[in-house]
Amino acid sequence: MAASPLMQNADFALREEDAVKSGIEEIKKKLGIFVKSIEDLGEHADKCSRDIRRARTVVLQRIIKNPSN
Repeated sequence: MAASPLMQNADFALREEDAVKSGIEEIKKKLGIFVKSIEDLGEHADKCSRDIRRARTVVLQRIIKNPSN
């Protein structure tokens, strides 16, 4: 009877512990970079949203002050 994929993975992890640890560390590094990117994007989105609100206010004020035609 053939070993299940789960058993094969467990066997590999036990035999190649250093490789697995190295792989996990690499994943953690990439995850950290990804999380930082998401945080930066959130900050940028907040800034853009504030800029849009300010611009909307300026446009409305100009319309109210100068209702031409």
